[in-house]
Amino acid sequence: MKQDNDLIKMMKDISTELPFLKEMLQNDIRILRSDEPGAEIAAQLQAVINGNLGEVYFDKPYLVTTENQRFIGKILPTDVNHVASILGSVDNVFECVAEGVGTIHVWDVNRLQNAVYHLKRASILTLSPKEYDQFLVDYTSKRYLSNDVFQTVKQAIADECYQNAWDVIFGMNPQEDLKNYLFKGPGIDLSKLRYGIPYLKNKSRYYTVRENLPKTDIAISNEDIISGILSSSETFDFIDFSNTLLFIYQLDCNSDVEEFHTKIKQVKDIYDNHLNPGGVMMLDYWFGARPEKLSSYVSTNPEEEKTLEIYQHTYDLLDRHFDLETCSVEPILNGLFTQKFDFATGKVKPFTLNPIDNRDTVIYTKKRK
Repeated sequence: MKQDNDLIKMMKDISTELPFLKEMLQNDIRILRSDEPGAEIAAQLQAVINGNLGEVYFDKPYLVTTENQRFIGKILPTDVNHVASILGSVDNVFECVAEGVGTIHVWDVNRLQNAVYHLKRASILTLSPKEYDQFLVDYTSKRYLSNDVFQTVKQAIADECYQNAWDVIFGMNPQEDLKNYLFKGPGIDLSKLRYGIPYLKNKSRYYTVRENLPKTDIAISNEDIISGILSSSETFDFIDFSNTLLFIYQLDCNSDVEEFHTKIKQVKDIYDNHLNPGGVMMLDYWFGARPEKLSSYVSTNPEEEKTLEIYQHTYDLLDRHFDLETCSVEPILNGLFTQKFDFATGKVKPFTLNPIDNRDTVIYTKKRK
């Protein structure tokens, strides 16, 4: 207790030079001790906010999807009960919840996505569709990432660790800092985003998610989804890899085709041993591109050419091992989504390129019964 009082006294002594700190103290901002539940998560979230000038990209969590989630309704098998998926922005998980899936196991290497899950889950259980949209979707709203709104949903966060962490983050940071520095992908066209997330577009579906959430068994593992599934004994009716192959190719495999082929063989092992008969495996999501256009398209942009090369290698390797099918959806992003290494900062930055097609493509495969 004495250490806490000393810390507050020290903060007050320097608050005249740091106006934002003075405001924090006047508003009785909560401070977590290092041994309190949620302190580590709060520190990680705050580190992203403090250290970000558009550079610390892969440390950032997604708050909303960049993929049109309507594809789930197109390829989800009937009578699906057990799903494996990337956690990501959680919108894909909630779409499966809306479909009545009973058990969902999600993987993500970024533990901060767990925090997003708990925040969004509590918000759905507490807020109306309009209030949820204003709080977590509409970045033009005065209520977007508002601490006042958070205080109304806080008690619905069942895990003390994440409740404490978000309480600190919302309490000590201005809305503009949360909006500008914490999350990936701000500024997506709101009409396209809402269309691409059916539970946002349809009020009855939103309330179906709310009704089903408490009775849905959702497990979260913070590891690579491929390794995670291979090391488990679970089998699934639907497996959603999102666009993780793009990142595996560049980051895990350092753009080495042979090493990436080894990863694709592991995906085939998952298909053989962890996908139930009649199940569907979503293999990849392409932004503004489709396979039949790759061979005929002539690129004049080196970054675009690199991304299309990744798509081509991915498709060719997948085609060796699977009977591939595709479906197309309206894009949320206006172009090819990729990233590049910035030598000036030593960081990887995201960016979009002009699309080569006016649709996004979902590549998937089915397993015969």
